[in-house]
Amino acid sequence: MSEGYFHAVGLILPATFILDLLLGDSHNWPHPVRWMGWAINRFEPTYRKRIEDEFWSGALFAVALVVSTGLLAALLLTLMDFIHPMAGLITRIILLYYCLSVRALMEAAMEIYQLLKKNQVDNARQKVAFIVGRDVTRYEKNDIARATVETVAENFVDGVVAPLFFAAIGGVPLALAYKMINTLDSMVGYKNSRYQLFGKFSARLDDVANYLPARLSIPVIMLAAKLLCGRCWRRALHTALKEGRNHASPN
Repeated sequence: MSEGYFHAVGLILPATFILDLLLGDSHNWPHPVRWMGWAINRFEPTYRKRIEDEFWSGALFAVALVVSTGLLAALLLTLMDFIHPMAGLITRIILLYYCLSVRALMEAAMEIYQLLKKNQVDNARQKVAFIVGRDVTRYEKNDIARATVETVAENFVDGVVAPLFFAAIGGVPLALAYKMINTLDSMVGYKNSRYQLFGKFSARLDDVANYLPARLSIPVIMLAAKLLCGRCWRRALHTALKEGRNHASPN
């Protein structure tokens, strides 16, 4: 890779991270992830009708959307670079910013933490229901805290480590392609009657895409534990090595 590539990555990644910390989630702005969700809903019936085998229908559906996302991003960036190099740089920063969720994740978790500190368990239970995909109606204080930590760990990979990792090795188009994989998994990667076969490829693709980022997150979490509570980093490493393999997900 050229020196210019590493220079661009060294500028884009920290600039994007800082932008996300400053602005957080842009609910009222046009958002590529929402467009991805629209595309998934729009084209799912088409692939189901044209290909009878549900697994292959879902596999081709996922591949088409992921490749299309990467290509569209690459075309847009090529156009911006043609207009002006600065336009290309700014567009890269903005697109990658949409892939991150650092501040949104932090704010959601800390809001629950503050509610639990005040013993407002009912309010904390309502808040945690928005960020976890499970029934929390019977959760008490410790259950809510555990669910929040688990969700932060998972979304730290999906919303921070993985997008930055793919942007570093393949540029913003690859980061956006990853985001499509992640969105596909969240929308069709379910083990129910509708998506057991159709969404299987999307779920497995998400597992593959997150394999390295999930493991790269461990030293980052260890460092955070070291900074916050000294020797806790050993417990973080021990938990990752001992308990990680017991989960249904490989990541």
